[in-house]
Amino acid sequence: MSASVPSTAVLISTLGHRDLEVDGERIPETRFRSETKRLDDALTADHQGTLARLHFPILDSVIAWVIERHTTPHGRKPHFTVYLIATDQSDPAYRETDTVHAAVLAQKWIKDRFGEAAKATASLSVEQWTYTGNPAAFDDTLRYFRRLIAHQSFPKIDPDTTLYVNVTSGTPGLVFGLLAGLAPVLDERAVVLYKGPRDPRPTPTRLIDELRRARLLDEVERRLNESDFSVAARLLDSIEDMKPVARLAYAVVHRLDFDFARALRDLDDAVQLSSGKTRQLAQQLQRELNELLRRVETLSVAATAMPEQHPLLLRELYVNTCLTWHAGRYADFLARAFRLEEAALRWAVEHVLRLPTGSAKTPRGQALPAFIEGIEGNPELLAHVQVPYEGRQLDYRRAPTRDLLRHLLAAPSLRGHPIAQQVSTLSGRLSRLSGLRNDSIVGHGFQGVSREAIIKAYGGEPLDDLRALVEAAGIDPDDNPFAAARQALLQAIRRAQAQG
Repeated sequence: MSASVPSTAVLISTLGHRDLEVDGERIPETRFRSETKRLDDALTADHQGTLARLHFPILDSVIAWVIERHTTPHGRKPHFTVYLIATDQSDPAYRETDTVHAAVLAQKWIKDRFGEAAKATASLSVEQWTYTGNPAAFDDTLRYFRRLIAHQSFPKIDPDTTLYVNVTSGTPGLVFGLLAGLAPVLDERAVVLYKGPRDPRPTPTRLIDELRRARLLDEVERRLNESDFSVAARLLDSIEDMKPVARLAYAVVHRLDFDFARALRDLDDAVQLSSGKTRQLAQQLQRELNELLRRVETLSVAATAMPEQHPLLLRELYVNTCLTWHAGRYADFLARAFRLEEAALRWAVEHVLRLPTGSAKTPRGQALPAFIEGIEGNPELLAHVQVPYEGRQLDYRRAPTRDLLRHLLAAPSLRGHPIAQQVSTLSGRLSRLSGLRNDSIVGHGFQGVSREAIIKAYGGEPLDDLRALVEAAGIDPDDNPFAAARQALLQAIRRAQAQG
């Protein structure tokens, strides 16, 4: 702490029956409320005499510890605020156990013991929060402290203020409600204190860090269940001991973008940082991504038909497309659905006609000369492509379009071919979405895309037809690499939650 900046501390403390001693003795729980009310009344008649009979041993130790930490070497005293949490139940069967009057006594005792007159603090204020529900009901206490936040009753903690939370006393339900309910506003600088029965001083704990970690892991689990790998990865990256798992999650994120090389770099880090099942998962993903990358690179320079290289990439794209639908990202869904349709058409033409459809970006496409030669060397195909398609003449001497690929699959000799007919038919159905795609931000316009708009244009959900499209290529659509990765990540999260 800088000596030029006043030290400020805030203490929030639950209260219990162990907190108060009168003439060196505790008050029995069965008459705690009555006795503390009588003592409060006695303060009016004999303020100093009554205070002298009181002692709050836990608060005494905790407050002295905090003040000591915030007193500078030059003797500058802290500005100190104490919030006491008392109970005042409506149920007459339990009212005698309430601490509402004990909190009033504690306020006056603290001010006398540590206030300006005692020169222990630069300034001291003591506030009281009174809980009127059942202090053993965890849900009710949680709601109470959440309401404190919602009604802005919780103090604003600026960067120059340190927050302490004393959880030594009170019911387990009240302590739980305090920590869990205030967790959204308790940052990592907050210090949770506990004083054992025989401890002369309170002990600071890492409960706030652990609460934050538990909250983040719960949110990560929720995001993974929704296949929101991007947010899950960022959350994991903010938890120090989850860095290796975060690299795995980032690898899945880059895999969704087909950035297999970058995903592999993340997996290199994960393998280096991890062990056990996390390392095994990283190595399994490495094998999968290396194979995917190999196929991408092979197809990028292919000058001949290579239909056997397509199915694994088709499966990857199909699962990716379905994820965008279930995530409600409908413009992205349209982009992927049309890329999947085109990829399936290219595979079918290469598989059935052995015509290369490669996409290498040499001036006319590295595979294009062989594609043209294959058509011109087949009199039937050459005659067929010269027949107008939907009233238009298609140019087979340019990089093949979806319309040309679909037209090739409709050649007379393929009319009984199951793969050619199935892919061509399904591709034709998907064309119902062409107008919507072209007018959207993934086409040439700015028209919005929604689930309802897709269903209306398609005449129903298109997922069954996408599934049938990849089944035509011999792909099991239920073989979902992202589901397997998600399950493995969830298992890693649950292991971390169990370890605390």
